[in-house]
Amino acid sequence: MFVSGGADYRIKASGGAEANAPFLLSNGSNTIPYRVRLSSDGSKLSKVDPGKWLEAKNSSTSLNCSDSNNTKVRVVVLDKWINGKPAGVYKGTLYLTVEPL
Repeated sequence: MFVSGGADYRIKASGGAEANAPFLLSNGSNTIPYRVRLSSDGSKLSKVDPGKWLEAKNSSTSLNCSDSNNTKVRVVVLDKWINGKPAGVYKGTLYLTVEPL
């Protein structure tokens, strides 16, 4: 994550425009929940709830982050959430908000 001056930052995720929108994939009236995991240091991933900030201390002063990873995002869908759902295309939106501290 590039931050001007290399300051610490924080990041949050939501499943829609509202800050606490749930993480959902939709196909008509059918929905599948998903989890979001974020890293604050480029390695350890932490489960985050919609709208909850995660503070991070590993920003980069380089626009391309010196070709290294200092933040990761992982989307997780469990088998038990998919079982019994009709086949089809499920879509959703993941909003990530980042701001310097």
